Amino acid sequence: MFIVVIFLIIGMVTGYDESKCDPADLPKAMKCLKNHQEVRQKAVTLDLDNDKNMLILNNTCIDFLKCSTPMKCGADETDSVNIDKAISYCHAVAFHVSDEYLKCANIVDTKNSTCVQGWNPFPEFDEKAEGLEELKREACRSFFGKNGCLEGEISENCGVEMWKDFQKHYLALNDIIEACEFE
Repeated sequence: MFIVVIFLIIGMVTGYDESKCDPADLPKAMKCLKNHQEVRQKAVTLDLDNDKNMLILNNTCIDFLKCSTPMKCGADETDSVNIDKAISYCHAVAFHVSDEYLKCANIVDTKNSTCVQGWNPFPEFDEKAEGLEELKREACRSFFGKNGCLEGEISENCGVEMWKDFQKHYLALNDIIEACEFE
């Protein structure tokens, strides 16, 4: 699953200044700081190819999302960006464990098309590879499959709304890791 690599890019919240928080919000903000750390830790240590581990991570994300807004009270600009990235990441995790997505993934995977088989939105590159910039440009051109074939695969098999959700979450993940620049 591509989701594990992405969270490594999300920074830790380190410049937190609890004196900026309303005293009434402070306990919730401090608990949420711990939730944020748990999300990071589980994203890195759990095998996210295992569906049970994805559910464990999603439950941790649910706890984090409940308190993420009050948590921003003591955040500096960098921490605020990291909190927003964690929120986006958790929304993508929730999407990946949703019944609708799992049903769609099963349908599309069963078709075993060349589009789906060859799809990798976030390939790893050897930074010393010859032609690295061209490899990265090609990966971005194929972000949603060669010639955008995933749009057809998902829309035809699961509906246009599922495609829109899929696209929204993968573009958000791309924004987190800044792999490709899309207009």
